[in-house]
Amino acid sequence: MWGAGLVAAALLAGLLGPAAAAAGAGRAGAGPGTTGIETAGSIPLAPPVLVPLVGGTPASAGASARPSPAPSAPPAATAPPAGLGSALDPTAVRRTLAPLLRGGALGRGRSPAHVVDVATGEVLLDQAGGTSIPASTVKLVTAVSVLDALGPDATITTRTVLQHRDARAPRLVLVGGGDPTLASTDVRLGTPGTELDPASLAELARRTRWTLAARGIDRVRLGYDDGLFTGPALHPTWAPSFPAAGIVAPVAALQVDEGRARPGGISRVRDPAAAAAALFARQLTEAGLEVVGAPKRVRARASAQPVRSVVSPPVATIVERALATSDNDVAEALARLAALAVGLPGSFAGVAARGQAVLGELGIRAPSTVVDGSGLSRANQLRPADLTALLRAAGAAGPVASGLPVAAATGSLGGRFQVGASEPAAGLVRAKTGTLTGVVGLAGYLSRPDGRLLAFAVLDDTVPVGALGARRAIDVALAALVTCDCAAD
Repeated sequence: MWGAGLVAAALLAGLLGPAAAAAGAGRAGAGPGTTGIETAGSIPLAPPVLVPLVGGTPASAGASARPSPAPSAPPAATAPPAGLGSALDPTAVRRTLAPLLRGGALGRGRSPAHVVDVATGEVLLDQAGGTSIPASTVKLVTAVSVLDALGPDATITTRTVLQHRDARAPRLVLVGGGDPTLASTDVRLGTPGTELDPASLAELARRTRWTLAARGIDRVRLGYDDGLFTGPALHPTWAPSFPAAGIVAPVAALQVDEGRARPGGISRVRDPAAAAAALFARQLTEAGLEVVGAPKRVRARASAQPVRSVVSPPVATIVERALATSDNDVAEALARLAALAVGLPGSFAGVAARGQAVLGELGIRAPSTVVDGSGLSRANQLRPADLTALLRAAGAAGPVASGLPVAAATGSLGGRFQVGASEPAAGLVRAKTGTLTGVVGLAGYLSRPDGRLLAFAVLDDTVPVGALGARRAIDVALAALVTCDCAAD
């Protein structure tokens, strides 16, 4: 259940710090019959002085579903810690923001918005509090969900196993563990602030070849197992054109380069698992192993002999990249892994159930709803207050906060808050963006010069034309919140 206190000094120290370093997770492979997720025990997302995540203790992979707890409210308001500036006056905040978050490029009427003082829980703005389409701000729910379910140090394993050992050409099976960052070759992904070192399919091919050669095996039939994820690979509310447009690949437990037709490309293949297996067959051949016939979709047997494996970076690092770059493929895989970790199906149905459980533990009920992990579905519905409750509960010193883009500096906010009236907020806002046709959102943390740390969310799904004007209007409003004389004194 939720803790009651927050230590503002720790929160402020974590707001604009560097991305969380990859924790020293053991990169050991998983054996047959496992989910392919290695956990490091019950590791809280944020330091103990912060409010814990949903449930408080991460579940290990493959654990049975936890019982539903009694609904609980977000952390209660508390006295401000020593050392902060004067509390803000909600009336002054409302007078500052209301004219800037209304009409024009933002659409009809007042834009739904919520601002809360992180240290005290005091609500400073609650404007038009109905639900909106949240777009990619849903990735905040996904981030909390997977970090709570697996722990930040968990890793994801892609492995090979051997069946029919005594056959003239034994069956080698490539087993997908749901790693959304698996790359075809040995590469480093991202730009400064969003970098990670993914596991490599080419490395797995080399290791597999060496191990089989040591066992006297020089020819195999290749199978591939992508059965960890189930159900439709594309959500029924998504546009069928998404894969070809490069927005998201069909969700698969086995994929390389996020299902792209070629590394660094845009369009995605129809069957990421089959494409990964075909590539793996070529890599095995190049490594000197004879592969007989075409790869075949199979289920790895529990009795299969382990061969080799490669593992992902820690989940915390993957979460940081997903938030910084708003990566849809990574978010969808993480959402399914979170569902599996608490005993739910690795499907969109499991993702929805897990998302609702996370919201429910914050006391958030219908009509707020989450149906996917990326926010691509227009069936998602959240209130701005839902997101500020989530942000305040997650704390501003863990992987959720460190993964959020920084205004005018990194990720999807790198090109914003750089000129004009929005510039005073450069470097002082760390937030998740959200954009769909007619929808613009931003949710995160804002640090004022007086030391007050605020959680905010703006969600508007009535944007009339384009997103640029609406984004700028939100940026200008947040800059005004940075500079306003809104002290209660």
